[in-house]
Parts: sequence; C-alpha cells; structure tokens
Amino acid sequence: MNTVWILILIQTMVVFVLDLSGFVEDGIQPFFRKWLGGNLKTKPFLCSLCMTHHISLLYIIVTGQFSIYLWALICLLAWLTPITKNILITVKDILGKALDQIAIYLHLNE
Repeated sequence: MNTVWILILIQTMVVFVLDLSGFVEDGIQPFFRKWLGGNLKTKPFLCSLCMTHHISLLYIIVTGQFSIYLWALICLLAWLTPITKNILITVKDILGKALDQIAIYLHLNE
C-alpha cells in the first residue's frame, strides 16, 4: 500500500481512538486513576495531533522512508485531525439519517 495512504489511515485511526471512541475516558483514565493514583494529563498521549505526528514519524523512520516531503505531509495530517474528526462525525450522521429514511420507507410499504 502506498505510504501516503498508510499515513492517512494512521491519522484516521488515531482520531477515532483518541477523539471519538471514548477509550481515553472509559479505558485509559480509569486505569491511571486506579493503578497510578492520578489522571493522565500528558498531552502527547491524549492529543490526536501529537499522536498522529509521533506514530506517523516513527512509521516512516522504521520503514526507512523518511524524507522531508513525508514529514511535511505528516505535519499537515496532524494539523488536520480536527477536520478528520468532523468528517467522521458527519459521515456517521449521514449514514444514520439514510438508515432512518430506509426504515421509514420500509414501514410505509408494509
């Protein structure tokens, strides 16, 4: 798979896990409160911009693909994480409304 697409997928997965899934509030924060006696407030681990940058940069370094162009793309993708979050929410809302319309149509034709 093309490196650009992999970086886009990494960004999308990070946004989903950190911003949309509730994993931070329901999984990570309770773990830190129970076992470490406090809240996780370290920005790199809770920030989709930071995590997108760090994971993507690590990916291109480990795979031997580092270039200034890919790093610039990573910075752009990291900066666009709020937009990706909004796109994912919009797609979910559109699909939900479409399914509602299908359900209404099916009930009317019974």
